[in-house]
Amino acid sequence: MREQILAAATPVLARDRGASMQVIAQAAGVSRTTLTRLFPTRDALVTALSEQVHAAAAAALDAAELGDTPFETALSTLTAGFLPLAQFWGVLSVEPHLLRQPEYTTRADDLIHRLDDFFARGQREGVLRADLPARWLSFTLFGLAETTWYLVLDEQMGARQAPEFLISMMLSGSGAPR
Repeated sequence: MREQILAAATPVLARDRGASMQVIAQAAGVSRTTLTRLFPTRDALVTALSEQVHAAAAAALDAAELGDTPFETALSTLTAGFLPLAQFWGVLSVEPHLLRQPEYTTRADDLIHRLDDFFARGQREGVLRADLPARWLSFTLFGLAETTWYLVLDEQMGARQAPEFLISMMLSGSGAPR
């Protein structure tokens, strides 16, 4: 039940960052009473969602083996797991009560620094343009992942097509001249 609610809450909060507990309960197909039994407050729900999304985003970064595999292979693996990155950026990075929690911001900073290091590596290897800040490339990936996720949610793009789109945009839009 808990996982069902968190899965339903993510797209609801992505579309309406101020969605009420009633709206989230309806999307999850449960009563508001059931929702509040598991998550007494909206902040508790968002905190649980943040923990789940952070874990998924960290797992996507781990699976990509950002420092151990060829850059383009790691990027491909990472973008195949774009959904956790999109959820992280799109839903959780603007929640005020999370941004006031040092443990949350530390975990979020760790994810971003890992991406920064990965993109700096791509620049050193000549795969990406060296004139762009690595942080800009990290935020570009988050932004593109969020945009792609919305397109998938709105059925404007297929979920299988999404990772290829992200790779193309990252390498063609930020690729080093060849």
